[in-house]
Amino acid sequence: MPPSWLLLQLADSAFPSGGLAHAGGLEAALAFSAVRGRAGIASWIGRSLDAAGELALPICAAGWDGNLPWSELDDLTDALLTSQVANRASRAQGQSLLAAAAGSFGDERLTLMRHQALRERRPAHLAPAFGTVGRILGLTREDTLRLHLHGQLRSLVGAAVRLNAIGPLDGQAMHHALAERAEAAVRRGATLPLDEIATIDPLLDLIQSQQDRLYSRLFTS
Repeated sequence: MPPSWLLLQLADSAFPSGGLAHAGGLEAALAFSAVRGRAGIASWIGRSLDAAGELALPICAAGWDGNLPWSELDDLTDALLTSQVANRASRAQGQSLLAAAAGSFGDERLTLMRHQALRERRPAHLAPAFGTVGRILGLTREDTLRLHLHGQLRSLVGAAVRLNAIGPLDGQAMHHALAERAEAAVRRGATLPLDEIATIDPLLDLIQSQQDRLYSRLFTS
């Protein structure tokens, strides 16, 4: 498949990688009034992108590089995601990605990767799985990182719309306005060594961890 068509397929919300079930803590932030109004939503999403550039994207890049086994990166991710809700969401999305990629693209390496995750009962976190899948499918390193962060940005904006916190056109305007911030996060994540990655915004994890306390909720994280 031509790379541009593959990118479009993977970026499509119809690709069943599980991201649409997750709000990245935004639902809890709105419920507990930690975020208010359009400006607050944009700030929350921007902070989430910044945080990804310091943690998830460097791990995704390392998965693409292939210098370490993806299982080792998976264990590292599991240790660093200390929030139960964030850890659970990363596992769910990574496992969905592996299942969708193995079932869609017919590459034996993807099938073996999924079988390894099932056999070893691995967490199969999203960031290391995404980087490795991107490399196997022949995506460039930069496209893999952008695609990974695009999924997060799309899911957060989509969550705000589905929660009726902003309208669909506002959501698209917000997505467009945050593109430069997302690109800055990609550049940061592409160069940050693994021994320097960290959680830079603990408040995001703290609020997301309250998701399970919501009486009623639309999203799982």
